[in-house]
Amino acid sequence: GNVLISPPCIQVFFDSLYGTNTNLRLKIMALQFSFLIILGSTAARLTPVAGVLLSGLLKLIAEEDATLKALAYSAAGKLGSRVPHLVNKDLVLLQTFFQALSQEEADVRLAVREALLNMVDAFGTPVEAGAKGEEESSHEVLMQALLASQVESEEPMARFVAVRYASTVFPATHVPSRYLLLLACGDRYTQLDVDLLQPLTCASYRPPTAPHMC
Repeated sequence: GNVLISPPCIQVFFDSLYGTNTNLRLKIMALQFSFLIILGSTAARLTPVAGVLLSGLLKLIAEEDATLKALAYSAAGKLGSRVPHLVNKDLVLLQTFFQALSQEEADVRLAVREALLNMVDAFGTPVEAGAKGEEESSHEVLMQALLASQVESEEPMARFVAVRYASTVFPATHVPSRYLLLLACGDRYTQLDVDLLQPLTCASYRPPTAPHMC
């Protein structure tokens, strides 16, 4: 684990992607190597270099062909799941990935969907210390607005992923997200399963406790 995160390994990753003598095969191998770094390192060792790795992956997504994009999206999703604060500190990356579900080629969209589903638990993790009070509320409102727009997207994958986020990120008592789930119940493409529908059932409701009367 510690060896995978050493400076020479990070240098190999970037040189293989962006070096002057690189090629498609070498870039694919570099992305496969990134999975070893992300999944084979401890969180403590991975966190300090996670931002650098993510920047390299996002640069590749913006420039390269479908094969490399798909691998880069998958790696970014796994990185976000290992280092939650890397992606949940704001919603820019999440919004970009949702947009990609409607813009990328079909094969790449599958990788984007996988990446978004891998990151869903990261957005159920509280943001780092410093985001309190009004900032937390603003983050929640922005998330609601993003998911509301995606639940009505023309892209079925975007609707499916939005439903997964609405059911996972917010607690069962969160009314706006439950409303989004209700809207999605009429959408045959979201393929709502029992776990997603459970927050809407009466069995999940617990009435508030009556105050104790002396």
